[in-house]
Amino acid sequence: TPCSTLESPTRSMELFQLVVDRVGGGIVQAKVDLFEAVSAFIDYVDWTEPAVTLLCAFHFFILLLLLVTWRNTTAQFGLFALILAVVYASEFLNNVALNNLQWFTKNYFDRGGVFIGIMLDLPLLLMAVAILSKLMRSMVSLMVEVKVLELKKNKREELKKQQ
Repeated sequence: TPCSTLESPTRSMELFQLVVDRVGGGIVQAKVDLFEAVSAFIDYVDWTEPAVTLLCAFHFFILLLLLVTWRNTTAQFGLFALILAVVYASEFLNNVALNNLQWFTKNYFDRGGVFIGIMLDLPLLLMAVAILSKLMRSMVSLMVEVKVLELKKNKREELKKQQ
């Protein structure tokens, strides 16, 4: 399991706090490479905790929706709006979770929202980038298609004039 490591829980907590300090804009004197910091974050999170499991299930559900609606532009746009609304509300959700710590066995939340930014916002924003990329690709394809039709129409009109 991700929680079983050779490092002590105190060291994992220190590294987790280091990640919080770095992302939160604090100045950190010690140099810790990215792999060690990410490992500490993964080790610190209790992945069997019901709230964390529910959050992972939520991400899986949104990803499933993303894949199912991939060819439906309207549904993709709606999903994109939903994702951005959840990301926008994450500060509020962080404050709710901060004030209701009985839902969690560990105190993951801080005023800066590092945990919720990593666990909630990051996966959602990656999915939003995928949707946005797909929508941009569709837009470019439509623009090319419209331009081709316009050129064909102009060619037909030109041929009519010549006759």
